[in-house]
Amino acid sequence: MKKVLWIFALVMFVSSGCGKSNDVGGDLKIPVGVDPSECARLGQKCPPSPSVAPSGAGAIGAKPSVSPPPPAPPPEEKPAITVIIPEGQNYEPASVELVAGAILEVINKDCRPEIPKGRTYTATDGTFDSGYLACGKVFRWKAN
Repeated sequence: MKKVLWIFALVMFVSSGCGKSNDVGGDLKIPVGVDPSECARLGQKCPPSPSVAPSGAGAIGAKPSVSPPPPAPPPEEKPAITVIIPEGQNYEPASVELVAGAILEVINKDCRPEIPKGRTYTATDGTFDSGYLACGKVFRWKAN
């Protein structure tokens, strides 16, 4: 029985030195947000870490705070009419009349290289002007 106790004591003694790193400074605790090079030398003091309130994020047992997702953008209103600018001179349709609140959409499908700036769509009374629309670009305008 004494032999068993002696072996048990020897095993406990030997194993008590295991488990820790032998690296110098291996158990050095560096505060969050601090550059390790600021306090990595033996005996050098690290700057104090910012304190955290017990109920704040990061407290033991605290639930992480999750910010709500940003609100979804409002759905894009459907155009009352879509004008296609095809290759050539004519627009489809050539003219439109809109009531207040209606949305006009103009799509330039004229991709000819001789028209590098694109095409325009402008109201005869000057209430809107699409400016130059390059090939594939879309202009939207809400009638007032």
